[in-house]
Amino acid sequence: MERDRFAFAWHLLLSAALISAVRSQIPLPKHPLGFVYHGGESSAPIHLTAFVDLTCPDSKQAWPTVKKIADMYGPKVVQFTLQLFPLPYHTNAFIAAQSVYAVEAFNSSLVISWMDVIFDNQEQLYNFQTMDKDRYDVINIISDLGSKLKIDKSVIKDGLSNTKFDESARISWKHGCSRTVSGTPFFFINDIFVSEASASWTVEDWKKLIDPLLK
Repeated sequence: MERDRFAFAWHLLLSAALISAVRSQIPLPKHPLGFVYHGGESSAPIHLTAFVDLTCPDSKQAWPTVKKIADMYGPKVVQFTLQLFPLPYHTNAFIAAQSVYAVEAFNSSLVISWMDVIFDNQEQLYNFQTMDKDRYDVINIISDLGSKLKIDKSVIKDGLSNTKFDESARISWKHGCSRTVSGTPFFFINDIFVSEASASWTVEDWKKLIDPLLK
């Protein structure tokens, strides 16, 4: 019963945030939001967009499959774009999202690999794993992961205190709210929400959706 009340309270909080974000003007970014996977071309007939939370198990489950889809069709057919949507009930989601912008500023070619690293080490950032840690402990955990890509710890640590990257993560979240994103992963094909798509979808499930659009 207590767990149900807690979940209900979080849903109320998220709903209120969604309504507030949709009604307010999102700051206009200097370039299109999101991270395009492996050179997906804007002229591609299929634009696949995924809103993900780097600390969400469902996002982690879907991640390898959607990458396979993008690789299988190629950048001229499918432009796969990642949008960050840190969920408020995942305690460390916002810090993880902010770290992506720090890595992008350091070396934009490492962004997708950095997302791989975060997903692969996601269990270190779960709520129950960090319940006895403060924000600075979590920042150190994420910064230490930079060694897996030979990124100096200071690059990510300094980036997580940069207000510019903080704002970028906030704009990304507000953008998701304006698109009525309420969970992760959340998928769009050619700007239309794919309600039936889920984290458990296989490559074949995606092919059944995409192939008819290419005929």
